[in-house]
Amino acid sequence: MYLPDGNPDKVRSPVATVFCPTVKRGVLWTVGEVHFLPTPLSVKFPKLDAVSRAFARWLKEQPCVFSNKPGNANEFNYYLEGSTRNYDPPLYAFPSGLEALRQGQYFVSDDDNDLRLDKLCMALRLRGVNC
Repeated sequence: MYLPDGNPDKVRSPVATVFCPTVKRGVLWTVGEVHFLPTPLSVKFPKLDAVSRAFARWLKEQPCVFSNKPGNANEFNYYLEGSTRNYDPPLYAFPSGLEALRQGQYFVSDDDNDLRLDKLCMALRLRGVNC
């Protein structure tokens, strides 16, 4: 299904998007993301909803490295910067991401813009991180 401008309608089409981690500014990693876009998913696309639910169950088996719920402070908050701290759902880490956090790797959101990254890099320079 398409919008009048020719772009796919993300709400009425059976779409799932995957954002793989990338490197920004040479030292910042973006968090990977998976989105199941149509709403309401269970009504419009029950089979895709089943995939979404199965993925969510599997993901919850991974270590939770961030949650913005009160009282859920953890050791990795220091390395999650930018918009990653504004996520409503918790962040779970795959083994490679967990190891990177343990080694002091900083993570940002893929949608953090250049202005936000400029400010973040200025703050990180005070920690000895040049980006």
